[in-house]
Formats: sequence, C-alpha cells, structure tokens
Amino acid sequence: VMLIHAGALLFLIWERHILAVEYVMALSLAVFVYAIGYASVRRPELFEEIAAHMAEEKYRKSALSSQQARVYLNKLLQYMESAKPYRNSELRLAELAERLAISPNHLSQVINQELRLNFFEFLNQYRVQEAQARLLEAQSRHLTHLAIAYEVGFSNKTSFNRVFKKYTRMSPSTFVKTHAGEGNTL
Repeated sequence: VMLIHAGALLFLIWERHILAVEYVMALSLAVFVYAIGYASVRRPELFEEIAAHMAEEKYRKSALSSQQARVYLNKLLQYMESAKPYRNSELRLAELAERLAISPNHLSQVINQELRLNFFEFLNQYRVQEAQARLLEAQSRHLTHLAIAYEVGFSNKTSFNRVFKKYTRMSPSTFVKTHAGEGNTL
C-alpha cells in the first residue's frame, strides 16, 4: 500500500492527474483493509499472537512476577471450581479480586496473560461448561434452558444463546438433541 501511494504521489507530481491519483490511493487502501479482514477470518491465530504481544507490552512494567502470577492463577482456578462465583450474574473483577485477596490489577493481568482471556470470557467459559452439564443431567430435564442459564450466571436469554453458541458452535437446543443419546456425559 505504501509503495502504491508513493508511486501515485510521484505520478501526481509529474503528470498532475489529481483525480486518477485519488482513485488509485483510495482503491489500494480499500484492498489493503479487505485483505486484512480476509486474513483475520482465514487465520485468526495471527491476530491472537498480536493480541498476546500487546498484552505482554501492557504488563511489561508490572511488579507481578511470573511465579506469583502462577500462584494467583492456581488460587483463582481452585476458587472458581469450589465456590463457583461465576453463577452470580453481577460478579465483577473487583469483587472476585477481593474474595481472593488479590489486587484487581494483578487478577486482570493473570487472566489476560496466563489464560489469554478477558474477565468476561473467563467467566463465560465456566458458565457454558456448567450449562452443558446441566442441560444433559436427568434431574435438570424439567428446567427450561432459560432457568439453567440463570442458574449458571447468565442474566438473559439472548446473552446465554449467543455465548453458548460461540463456545459450542450450536444452540442449547441443538446441543441437547446432539448429545442426549451419549450417556449424558461430556
């Protein structure tokens, strides 16, 4: 894109075709933007690496050591499994950090750097995992999908369906139909 723009500007200087140069520059910029979009769809891992690098840069001056980050991560994961705080749809980072006796900045850093997730993605993974189990449990068959969504921490049906589909690539109804005959295990 830079070479095309430089060539177009040189052409403008010599030939003075302003309109043609503007079209060439706009077209080349549009092609570049579409190429980046296409690359992000075809190979999202490229952009995950960029995001990971940006997260590392963001926390470069942090006082949190990698060893302490692993300790905090283990503490966080154990707490998530035992207390299941993600079931609270109003849970916020500061509240979770307070429960764990970790600074909110350090907790955010641990989730971002160690797990490559943001806080809400982190919570939603747990919520979807529990929703999957609950949807297949015989004792939960009398519950609606919405009731299960509320129990696992979602605040409304729309976000439940959107997030569930993001992680499982199917709706809750399709998930149940697909997995109902598999012995009710995930």
